[in-house]
Amino acid sequence: MRVALSTHGVVYRPLDVPTIDRIAAAGFDSVELWGMRPHLDYGDDAKLREVARATRDAGLRVESWHAPFYSDFESLYAGKRLSLVADNATERLRALDEIRRSIDGLQHFGGGIAVIHPGRTNESDAPQKRGWLLDGLRKVAAHVVGSTTRLAIENLLSPFSYPERLAEIVDELARDGTRIGICLDIGHAHVTGHLGDSLRELGSRILTTHLSDNLGDRDSHLVPGEGAVPWREVLATLDATGFDGRLVLEPRDESRGEERPEVLLRRYARGGEVVRDALPSRAASR
Repeated sequence: MRVALSTHGVVYRPLDVPTIDRIAAAGFDSVELWGMRPHLDYGDDAKLREVARATRDAGLRVESWHAPFYSDFESLYAGKRLSLVADNATERLRALDEIRRSIDGLQHFGGGIAVIHPGRTNESDAPQKRGWLLDGLRKVAAHVVGSTTRLAIENLLSPFSYPERLAEIVDELARDGTRIGICLDIGHAHVTGHLGDSLRELGSRILTTHLSDNLGDRDSHLVPGEGAVPWREVLATLDATGFDGRLVLEPRDESRGEERPEVLLRRYARGGEVVRDALPSRAASR
């Protein structure tokens, strides 16, 4: 298992050539792209080609792409999030359109894993939402048929998106031939109490991960080692599932762009070392 960095860690800056070079200089060899405006305009083909060239030149492999759950910072701060299970049908269609358009950007990087939120962070558990989610994911999957893109739905903070619920969704879609798995967010699972047996039961459904730390009280997206996640235990459990993908650090820039990127990236690199040191020996060699 190798450590990668989500560009969420520098989301308050445009994803440009200097930022990409700084990520590589910090010691990372792979990334997950935060496919959301204004950080990365997935509707701008010229910009995507520039980022693709820059990542290649910097020796960074693009492992995955986080599909949008907001349109821009203004809508995010106003609580207006994109959701495949929004109560309003027009909002569901808008979310579907934005997710599909965003994921198209992955083709500039040779495909990969597209991470999708199954709803809002604290989604309600209304029974009709399961059907809406299945319908939305089937439509996204149909959109990428014939490509090398695979979908991964992420566990969030509500019962609607607990890991065992997502496992049921993945299994139902897999029976239809849909290429889909789970993005296991360790920070979310720590807050909701799903780092034990329920994590182990996910098995081969886990396609990728998000790693951040917290104190168990809220989703604070700290760097690994700054919170209370028991990393050795968690990574041993993850290794026992047979997972052999990327460990994607997903820290948060609490300064909202005020801190210099070099300072942020040094901190993230220290978090990467915490993760590497906590890996079981056989996993660290893969």
